[in-house]
Amino acid sequence: MLLLNDLITFSEAFKTERPNLEASLVVAADDEVAKLIKDLSNADNSCTLITLIPSHDSQIKDEDNRKMQNNLTFMIVKKTDSKGGNSNRNTNFATTQIEILALLNKILSLNQSFNTNCLFNDIDLTNTPITPINDYFGQNGYMLDITTNTKL
Repeated sequence: MLLLNDLITFSEAFKTERPNLEASLVVAADDEVAKLIKDLSNADNSCTLITLIPSHDSQIKDEDNRKMQNNLTFMIVKKTDSKGGNSNRNTNFATTQIEILALLNKILSLNQSFNTNCLFNDIDLTNTPITPINDYFGQNGYMLDITTNTKL
């Protein structure tokens, strides 16, 4: 099972690397996001990284083949100024698209580093969708879903 403290450490480290990330939030449910984003400004090109606490599925074929599937979701969002209309919304999508791509590239580079202690050693690379998020608590951006496997 992927340990939550390791995921929090990764999210905080990524936020530190990216000057456009104003905050990194780790949440289990949507209602937490609504409370935590109200004090963020997301001025200029700044955005917010939201990491969802993962769900896990055991995959035990036999005693020698025990794995835990970790279902990870990351979002990078930016507050939308309702007065800015479609132009503001599209600018936010363009800004957050660059950041979600940087996140995916970071995860892929860690996956290819051959570090046995890496969170992203065993990623299902055939299915890593990036989906636009529209009006998520007054924010727009992108969501990245990744599945990893860890030994159980």
